[in-house]
Amino acid sequence: MVFYLLSVVILLCTIACKKNKRKLAWLSFACFTIIYVFLRNIGTDWIEYSKYYNKHNGLDFFDGFFEPGFSAILALFKFFEIPYSVVAGVIALFVCCIYFRATNKYTECFGFVAFLASFYIFYPGLESIRQLVTVVLFYYSLQYIDNDWKKYFLLNMMGVLFHRTGVFTLFFYFFHRYEFIKIGYFAMLPFYSIFEPYIYKALEWFPSIYQKYYWYRMVYGDRKVSVFSFKLLEYIFLACVAIFIRKNRSTHVKAVGNLQKENLTRENVTKYSDLVFIGIGLQLFIQPIFGSTYRILYYSDIGIVMTFCCLYENLQKRYMILAEITMAMYIVLRFYRLLSVSAGAYPLFRSHSTNNWLR
Repeated sequence: MVFYLLSVVILLCTIACKKNKRKLAWLSFACFTIIYVFLRNIGTDWIEYSKYYNKHNGLDFFDGFFEPGFSAILALFKFFEIPYSVVAGVIALFVCCIYFRATNKYTECFGFVAFLASFYIFYPGLESIRQLVTVVLFYYSLQYIDNDWKKYFLLNMMGVLFHRTGVFTLFFYFFHRYEFIKIGYFAMLPFYSIFEPYIYKALEWFPSIYQKYYWYRMVYGDRKVSVFSFKLLEYIFLACVAIFIRKNRSTHVKAVGNLQKENLTRENVTKYSDLVFIGIGLQLFIQPIFGSTYRILYYSDIGIVMTFCCLYENLQKRYMILAEITMAMYIVLRFYRLLSVSAGAYPLFRSHSTNNWLR
């Protein structure tokens, strides 16, 4: 907990730095990566993953409990008798490298985005290392969604091999590209409560999916979402920001050194804001009925990170002081929310309970 927050503070310092900001951000993220890779015994799932890994061998890993990609990784490391802590560390290092490569391409404000990602991407990932692989592959694939569908689908099909929720990334391609899918999505959401019992019944034809759906349905049950919840208000605010930015179209690409940096243009803002709009719909209409929707929000939270980045870049260019004040206010709110959660809310604040293991 202390080391994780320390690494976040290091990232925060890069935002205030005026000189050599990008190099300092890279160095700070390297420190964050080292801390993240060597975190141990964190989250409710750690001890149960470790038990599962230690008691299985070879083809036993392919018992259908985990997705085949993750099972293959476990089997490979177990073949060489490598301890689970090393397995988790290697996966964490892979995640950080993919994240670094993508973010370095997407924006010049590397430190700012890394700071937000420490809360929205890496922090939830302490709970589910399988899904974190899928999330960062999706994050990396967003650069291809408009111009290379083959690479987009290849990366996300790899993601599905690590976590079933990766099917969301396949849906998102069509949601982003076709307006009628968006219209259908928002038209159907208010009626989800009517159709959910029939969806639940239909899933009985697919035992592996039904088993997971049933587990989440029974464990989490109904979760009421207040219209004044911090997360939902965050989504709504950024949806408004995205609409404003999309009206101010800017489509040029700016050269920086030897790299071609994607400006957060109208087209890029569109894909990030599409994630935000999906997240709003999930929280308002589905999460009150099916509480484990939070697993899908891990993907839409990428839209939060990148839309905030877009806002910060625009403010930074026009109103530097306003940008810094806005950032300071946000940091206070974010740290307050992180530090004020109850002992049972997040993995860093609780013991190794087995109630939620391996889901």
